Amino acid sequence: RDIPGVAVPTRVPDFFFARDADDVPGGPMGGIFLSQTENPFGGSVYDTCNEAAYPAGIVAEHGGRQFVPCARGGHPMTGQPFASEMAALSWNFMVLLIQQELTPVLQERRTEQVEACAMDPSLEICSKSDYDVAREIFLAENECSFVNPAYCDGFRTLMGAIGLQRNVRRAGGNGVHGRRTFLWQSGGEAIVTYEKRNVLGFAMDFAEDRTKSNWGFEFTWIEGEPVGHNLRYNSLEKADNFNLTISADRPTFINFLNSNRTFFFNWQFFMNYREGWKKAHGNEGALDLTTTFAVFTGFFQDRLGPSAVVLYNIPTQSGAFLPSISYRFSDRFSAAVGMAFFFGKPDWVDEPLVNLAPASNRNINDADHLYKVRRDGGIGALVRDRDEIWARVRYTF
Repeated sequence: RDIPGVAVPTRVPDFFFARDADDVPGGPMGGIFLSQTENPFGGSVYDTCNEAAYPAGIVAEHGGRQFVPCARGGHPMTGQPFASEMAALSWNFMVLLIQQELTPVLQERRTEQVEACAMDPSLEICSKSDYDVAREIFLAENECSFVNPAYCDGFRTLMGAIGLQRNVRRAGGNGVHGRRTFLWQSGGEAIVTYEKRNVLGFAMDFAEDRTKSNWGFEFTWIEGEPVGHNLRYNSLEKADNFNLTISADRPTFINFLNSNRTFFFNWQFFMNYREGWKKAHGNEGALDLTTTFAVFTGFFQDRLGPSAVVLYNIPTQSGAFLPSISYRFSDRFSAAVGMAFFFGKPDWVDEPLVNLAPASNRNINDADHLYKVRRDGGIGALVRDRDEIWARVRYTF
């Protein structure tokens, strides 16, 4: 297709422009555009060679106005330059699939038009040219067309076998839509390594006489520890981790509950701070806080032993409640029952740039999380759906 006044011909499929054997617009060969200026999708602004008319998004994507080709082809509807030869090939392949599916529809519509007009030439359909009929079919908004390829059976079947990758440009997307790729083009490799880690830490324990409690402190600094990163091609990044653990316990008499035995209370606090935290790391934030509280006692010379443990992770609002009770019938025979109740809420984080698993097709019913992966933070990642009631009988011989 040549544009008057431009020496370099554009490179778009001639199928989109109505011509006959003598290269006359609107000829019997069909097509959907008489000219790019007539194109209803706004591609004509690229034919004016006025760079100021280019959409800002196109200019930004190509790094500057000077890099946007003027009247040198691209998407035949929008005029946007293709990012690569593969992008142009993908578009042309989609056009071929849709054209093959819609050509029988076009021929059937033309046949119906000829038959109807032969019986009644005054019908409105008789005033439509082949060009008008082709445009109604190939540009239909609510059925299979170049405007809505997802309605086309052949194209939809092919897309069903293709995975959708992350929508960022580093993964081949355009910032809005992810790149479709066949399964053999996606996936990753996992390498299990045991790297040397430099750990600096200290620990101390002491008894506090005023509160009659025992305290313990532990602190570690791990330099350059590999952590997950969803925007790295190897899914890893090194960061410094600082860990602090505080433990306090106290045996306490509660006479109206148990006058012969103390209740042992234990509280522990775990803090982890990741220096240089980024959202792509996948966890809730730079600071992770978890606390536990446990209590147990004994009755009948410690033959009956009830206990309860509560665990809570603050950033993810997940935790567990673990009550139990045991009874020792003799030195050899004992029994215990208990339950484990876990709670937490799953959330969504950006999917990795490179997944270990092949790219999968997204569920259309979950369009709000197209480029997200489900993440169970805190302890929920391991046991959130594993509530249980248990019983144990033990005989020693």
